[in-house]
Amino acid sequence: EIIWPSRDTTVYSCSYENIVTEGPRLKHLDDCREIGIHHKDQIVEVLYNADSICYKVIRTWAIIDWCRQNAPYHADWIDDQNFHYYEFDQIIYVKNQFGPEIFGCDLDTVCIGRYCTGLLETSITVTDDCTPVEEIKISWVLYEKTDFGYLPVDQADSNYVYVDGLQIGAYKLVWKAEDGCHNVTFCTDHFTVKDCVKPTAVCLTSTTLKLLPIDLDQNGLIDTAIGQLWAEELNVSSYDNCFKDIDFLIRLKGTGTLNSDGVLIPPDSTQTFLDFGCSDVGNQEVEMWVVDAAGNADYCVVNVTIQPPVEGCRNELGKVKGIISSMQGAGISGVSMLIEDAGEGRWISETNKEGKYVFETFAMDGSNYRLWPEKTDDPIDGISTKDVIKISKHLLSKEPLKNTLEYMSADANGDGNVSVLDIINIRKLILGKIDALPNEKPWQFFNQEMNPVSEISLALDYKPLTSFTGIKVGDVNGDITNYSRNGRGAKPTHKWHYYDRKFEAGEVLSIPIFSASDLLIEGLQSELVVDDRVLKFVGLQGVNIDITEDHYHLDESRLSLSWFETSGYHMADTLFSIQIQAVQAGTLSDFLSLSGRRINAEIYPVLDDPVDLMLEALYREADVAVGQNFPNPFKKMTTIRVSMPEPAEGLLRIYDLSGRVFIERKEQFLSGINTLEVQAADLNQEGLYFYEITVGSVRHINKMMFTE
Repeated sequence: EIIWPSRDTTVYSCSYENIVTEGPRLKHLDDCREIGIHHKDQIVEVLYNADSICYKVIRTWAIIDWCRQNAPYHADWIDDQNFHYYEFDQIIYVKNQFGPEIFGCDLDTVCIGRYCTGLLETSITVTDDCTPVEEIKISWVLYEKTDFGYLPVDQADSNYVYVDGLQIGAYKLVWKAEDGCHNVTFCTDHFTVKDCVKPTAVCLTSTTLKLLPIDLDQNGLIDTAIGQLWAEELNVSSYDNCFKDIDFLIRLKGTGTLNSDGVLIPPDSTQTFLDFGCSDVGNQEVEMWVVDAAGNADYCVVNVTIQPPVEGCRNELGKVKGIISSMQGAGISGVSMLIEDAGEGRWISETNKEGKYVFETFAMDGSNYRLWPEKTDDPIDGISTKDVIKISKHLLSKEPLKNTLEYMSADANGDGNVSVLDIINIRKLILGKIDALPNEKPWQFFNQEMNPVSEISLALDYKPLTSFTGIKVGDVNGDITNYSRNGRGAKPTHKWHYYDRKFEAGEVLSIPIFSASDLLIEGLQSELVVDDRVLKFVGLQGVNIDITEDHYHLDESRLSLSWFETSGYHMADTLFSIQIQAVQAGTLSDFLSLSGRRINAEIYPVLDDPVDLMLEALYREADVAVGQNFPNPFKKMTTIRVSMPEPAEGLLRIYDLSGRVFIERKEQFLSGINTLEVQAADLNQEGLYFYEITVGSVRHINKMMFTE
């Protein structure tokens, strides 16, 4: 009696060659038999509706007893009718469950071109553990967002996209890659086609505004004088590349604010004119802004001469007011303005959020006054490793400092020179090794004559001397006016990772910190903190970056790091390793984090703006287990079991073969077995779906079948 192997057998492999499976055997053997066992394989490569199956192998087993044959032995006895033998067909399914990996699926913005339409030109690279790259089937579908949802625009079977003539709006590009084992991977790129080009501002170089006398109390006597200047009056021939309608806005020069990139933002949309009064008599500089429908903006500066009327300003011409602004032209708030006369009388005012100040008292005719600004704040505000990089590039003659104000802000020790000593002092301040820079005054201010104090008199034209430009010593790039210890809001972020783990009291941990992706940077800074009741920092060691004691400062609960390389460094793999001693038992992710108390955690990409850092704990893939949904197929409801080593937040996504997402929700996983329910009512129609569960960097994808 012959015991044949299982008819259907699954083997996990990339090839059908040298597949070993259980063969047939005899239930009873005796000395009167001489048994021969052989098999031949038929390979089926073209499969339909296959589920991760690369090949089907029809293995035909044959058993012969040579003691009972009449014909003489020869090797090719199978299929020879002169021999009597037994046959059995075994079906072997060669499977591979891992789909292709897609790289380069990272579109964000497509800018319109000369004819005000967008050109989408992009490509991806794909790899697979089994299928050669040239045999992976790649396709894409481009969708445009409309009032009726996303509608297809174009599609092709290619890893390269070239679509011209896209209108302004939102789109998504869905990539599909299928390997030779019928595993499918999708990647969806959401992007926007927008106008990225600033309009061109062309305005008058100068103009004159004569104030009109006003009788406020209707008593027949002139009390004051006023005048209005409209932005559109200053326009000569401004234009936009695409939009016919543009808005004209206006504000006083030096009263703006910077965005997170350190660039001036336009005035509020209601600021289409400026009011002037008697205290503004003299020369004023205003910015005429041009804003297009996409929000792109640019400006030009107009010199405005404010002329008083014959009467009406006599009692107000001595009012002292001005603007305190940064090197970039943004107003500086919270500056104390002091004015004193020869008789030691002193008055104080303070700048508002636009950098404006005013003394309501009048400078008397013939009197001399001294006017100067002062400001104190936390010495670290606005200072970062980016400033150290800027000084280093200056010293290496890669990018010399642009002007006298930048040079003075780089002179951290106040010796009149910019040197390595200034780099050392600023980095010590960033790391918390010193509390303030050696330069006695953290803020310095200069009038248009580059003097820190203005000597003014009503007998002279003192108005140009009432405005000052301020610099924060050490803040070489001048971003103090948009500085925040809470990061940069909606700016991009980059993740540092480490593997989470449990620890016991007394254990010394070595925790590698590695980058989530490759990025070319020229510097970084961070501040790692632990709860010193549970953990204590004991050391830091560079791995792929060279770190010395000059680059960091640590105590038991805080580790500050400031590092740069002006020639650029590809931040990939493990950067450094931190050594921590456990005081009590616990889980690392509960007690280790990035802090923004003193400095922002950020990196500095080459030729780009600073990017905020995030620290994320990862689980090793073997620690997170996702089971097959049950029942499968299902009609009304199915469940998915997820096993977690520790509590964590995850994401559940369910989508169909086209990449359309039907369910996307956050899940709070507990330690142990978690059960997720999926309702058929949330899906579109019967068919094959993919469910994807992501926890940190660990992602599991599996298939489910819905039947009505």
